[in-house]
Amino acid sequence: MITVVGINYKTASVEIREAFSFTPAEVADFLRKLQAKKLIQGGFLLSTCNRMEIVCIPSEVGDNTIHRIISEVLEYKQQPPEMSRYFFYLVEERAMLHVFSMASGLKSMVRGETQILGQLKDAVSISRSGNLLPSVLLRLVDKTLEVAKRIRSTYTISHAQSSAGAAAVNMINGKYGSDITVGKTLVLGAGQMADTVVKALKLLGVNDIRIYNRTIERASRFANKHHIDHYYHSDQLSSALQEVKWLWVATAASSPIVDAALLKETHAEEEPIVIFDLAVPRNVEIDVLGLPNVRLYGIDDLREGSPEEVDERFPSNVAVKELLTEAVEEFKLWRDGLALRDVYGQIRSEIEIYLEGELKYLANIDSPEVRSLIEKHLTHLSTTISSSIISKVRRISEETEDTRYAEALLKILQTP
Repeated sequence: MITVVGINYKTASVEIREAFSFTPAEVADFLRKLQAKKLIQGGFLLSTCNRMEIVCIPSEVGDNTIHRIISEVLEYKQQPPEMSRYFFYLVEERAMLHVFSMASGLKSMVRGETQILGQLKDAVSISRSGNLLPSVLLRLVDKTLEVAKRIRSTYTISHAQSSAGAAAVNMINGKYGSDITVGKTLVLGAGQMADTVVKALKLLGVNDIRIYNRTIERASRFANKHHIDHYYHSDQLSSALQEVKWLWVATAASSPIVDAALLKETHAEEEPIVIFDLAVPRNVEIDVLGLPNVRLYGIDDLREGSPEEVDERFPSNVAVKELLTEAVEEFKLWRDGLALRDVYGQIRSEIEIYLEGELKYLANIDSPEVRSLIEKHLTHLSTTISSSIISKVRRISEETEDTRYAEALLKILQTP
């Protein structure tokens, strides 16, 4: 039973989500623990600024297993039991629909953003490398990427920016207007999020941009890529912050790297600084809000109501909803067909076992020729009967789109 369990920006604020952020190494380790405890057959885990969600196949069906998975998350992240109230879970059709919608950008805080596809592929890659993905989930991922591609290439699902970084720049531009081009701008980070921030800033005419990253190699490479003259690294953060008016934090540190003490060193009280912390967990300490010259924004400021709701006033959105529903049905038919193939094989085996059992009554036949002839006839009879029964059951199952007929027949044959 395909299941999604976790938290996202709809169920928990960034203060809660950051407590459940997983590094790539932690993802593989945690999923192996769930497997070792026989809670899941396999799965993958998405840990982004918007969500921490596990897509898996539980070893046993039922709420008890799901609650045990949530308890394991709490224990792994050393969080108290009451934090479980922020978790949600979805099963089967609702889980499939959620995964398809999420990959299409319909479940993101910034509706239509494209970064989720790369994040999904990274999560799947971790599980695939660790042999943590059952074949059904591999097929689900393939179907997910197919659906996301169709939706993004065919329909306009949003007029918003295509990433959280671009949306953040757009939001600050809306609040401060042309002031955003005045004064020094510093971007912390050299990854994908920082890339989208710099591109968006340059589109607005922001030219006085500096880059900071922990390593000189990445800082230099990133600066050269974007034709930026000034870059800083390692212990140069304090120098980089001098006279900065606009600070964009797009790092992936596990704890804050900017705090009130640091800003007191680099900025006088009359020097205003606007900070946008795009990281989860947050990389700007909350104590900076105690400084009179600081304006701090975070990822949750990008909320846009309920972006995953499909507005049926627009024809394209209705079509998207229909496409998602069809995709769920197509995947279920494929999976049911896979299950039926197993059932058909078991039906054939049960018939063979039954007919072979009849051979014991032929033990007193002395003639090898007669016995061989009877055995050949029974083999032919087994194939003929199996093929006839399976053909009829398959036709009924396809016509009714219901696998219970085949499952009922198998149960009858297996009953002593």
